Amino acid sequence: MQKLKQILKKSAIYLCVLLVVSSLLAVGVVKLGIWLDNIVPVGELAVVSVARAEKEEEMPMKLWVLNEVFKAGLNPTEVDCIIQKESGWKDDAIGSTKDYGLWQINIQHKGKISLRDMFDYKEATKWSIAKRLHDGNWNAWYAWKKYCK
Repeated sequence: MQKLKQILKKSAIYLCVLLVVSSLLAVGVVKLGIWLDNIVPVGELAVVSVARAEKEEEMPMKLWVLNEVFKAGLNPTEVDCIIQKESGWKDDAIGSTKDYGLWQINIQHKGKISLRDMFDYKEATKWSIAKRLHDGNWNAWYAWKKYCK
């Protein structure tokens, strides 16, 4: 019984953190200089620690990508896994099978996204989110099927 109480207490804490962070994102707290510093997967939840930025500057790439994914109603933990496995979070990555950029978009999609945009993490993220929403899954990414599903 004691163990069950501990599990419920931890779950409640994680849920509260998730709700607070979701609320902060919803009201645009990033504009106030508060950034998400780290996302830590905890079961099906993603616990996000919040850190205050020392300077007003552009949001870091990883935060920008995960924020866009979150705004689209998708799971940031899944995307973190996909990008980590595909490119190691390097927006200039070139794969051996003609995959380019942060998302490792294959050259076969060149008519739908330019090569230049494949290397632009913001454009590639917008394209990848649209593809995911259209397809209903991340199956176009090998990493999703092999490591992140």
